[in-house]
Amino acid sequence: MLTPPARPTTPNAIPVRRILAYCNASQWSQGRCLRGICEFGRAHGWNVIYGRSESGFAHMHASGARFDGVILSTVEESDVRAAHEMSKYVVGMDSAETKWFAASANPDDLAIGEMAAQHLLERGFRTLAVIPHPLGYAYGERRVAGFRRAALRAGVPVHVFRHASDGARFVASRVADWLVRKGRPCAAFAIDDQTAAQTIHQCVYAGYRIPDDVAVLGAENIDEAQLVVLRPLSSVDVPFEQVGFRAAELLDRLMNGQTPSVPEVLVPPTAVVVRESTDALALEDPLLARAYTYIRQHLAEGVRVSDLERSLHVSRRQLERRTAAGWGCGPLEMIQRMRIEEAKHLLAKTNRTMEDIAGAAGFSAARSFLKQFKRLVCQTPSEFRAQHRARP
Repeated sequence: MLTPPARPTTPNAIPVRRILAYCNASQWSQGRCLRGICEFGRAHGWNVIYGRSESGFAHMHASGARFDGVILSTVEESDVRAAHEMSKYVVGMDSAETKWFAASANPDDLAIGEMAAQHLLERGFRTLAVIPHPLGYAYGERRVAGFRRAALRAGVPVHVFRHASDGARFVASRVADWLVRKGRPCAAFAIDDQTAAQTIHQCVYAGYRIPDDVAVLGAENIDEAQLVVLRPLSSVDVPFEQVGFRAAELLDRLMNGQTPSVPEVLVPPTAVVVRESTDALALEDPLLARAYTYIRQHLAEGVRVSDLERSLHVSRRQLERRTAAGWGCGPLEMIQRMRIEEAKHLLAKTNRTMEDIAGAAGFSAARSFLKQFKRLVCQTPSEFRAQHRARP
């Protein structure tokens, strides 16, 4: 066996920390997590060693390899035990179970489910289904719970399609059968994009139109170049780079003898990226459908409630009454929500200034943007941007 080279040092003679990042980078989400780890590692002089496969991880363990710290994404408890034999400090990342780790960083799965439900409810869907992970992983169950919680708050029941041994493809076909019984339009949230893509395939083959008969929403926002799908897929965007970055922060604290302030860091989703699969309205009140479309088309122009009154030829009182019945909120609140969603997308995906973002989202001034953003998101725009990007 080859003798490993001496550990390199930085120019000021501080030893470089050897960090093992074990994840499945062939998965879109885990590859993004790895970028976040490397971003943190470059800034802190880490030598990040990437464990590419289960066999490679097992070989490192069997050969007696040792590391200053390990960041581990796994669904196997035996991997956690092996990691602790290779390092005193092990942090979990985007893993099925948090109880295996003293500290971990994960997507906020409850919030992912809630955001998915809110998106479908705002578009008027009241016949809702959710498709869990075929293997029943804990993160998938949390997304299901978040979706059901948000829907039930709005008084809308949710049908849960449990998997059997026949697999996800046949679950998707049962969604198509469910449409016949429940009527159209309806909407299904699949807890990840792969399951959502299978659902779209099955519904299209069964003769249903996407999104007019059934809207399908996924999660994780996989690059469409990596996902074969018959219709462009709407998806809840999860900032996985930030998950990796936060996991690296936790590991750094442990290696420096500090106790993390919380055992699990939860990274919330950014926003729903709307594509064709949910680009439809199921609002029973045609006035609300026209109002929703008008707001979205004129958002950057600073649309006001008075603009809606003139465009829709209704009084303020009538508009308030019908939006309260259909949306559960007034027209001004819906305008503010849509502005905030646009601002969240721009904060996470661009380097534009706060003034530019405020204008693009339809706010009259940056000060008004700051006030409304903090009210609805419970964070400042700067805090949100830091939390949803790999480099705070």
